[in-house]
Amino acid sequence: MTMPSSATDILDAIPELQADLPPETFEVSHFWLQVGLGSALAVALASLALFFWQRRRSRQTQAAPTPEELALRALDALGQKRLSLRDFSIELSMLLREYLTGETQDPALFETHEEFSLRFNALESIPAVCRRDLFSLLEELAAVKYAPGQAEDNEQCVQMLARAREIIVRIAAAQHAASTAAAAQHHS
Repeated sequence: MTMPSSATDILDAIPELQADLPPETFEVSHFWLQVGLGSALAVALASLALFFWQRRRSRQTQAAPTPEELALRALDALGQKRLSLRDFSIELSMLLREYLTGETQDPALFETHEEFSLRFNALESIPAVCRRDLFSLLEELAAVKYAPGQAEDNEQCVQMLARAREIIVRIAAAQHAASTAAAAQHHS
């Protein structure tokens, strides 16, 4: 654009420039429309990102099942199976040993029954009464496992499952109490 010849100063040219340009040029409404749409889009994207982040975080914060929960589920599943007394005792013994390995970090799963029962420091972290009941049940399971020609005895299986459940719950409670006491002692 050229400056009108009658104007000697730029300020004198402004009214003529405004007269030459359409009035929409000087309006800023289209600017605010773009800002509003951009802001709405940014809020929508931020909300979507927050939704997916919280969903992912809630999945991560769901606690993994405890050894007790896993063992109790496995007991329930074992109770639903129709096994011979020998096979039942083998599976129950393995289940108890897996639980002990997870709950107390004892290497019971990796030892024979004799190695486990003769090891002087086996299951030191659980109360003596739980240890005694557990060893008694494991002895009974070993006797059934190695006895020739065991007939199916559903009542005996039900009783062993109940004893195993009680032992697992008591050991887990003792472990929880011990860890709570250790944490309280550590913080004081």
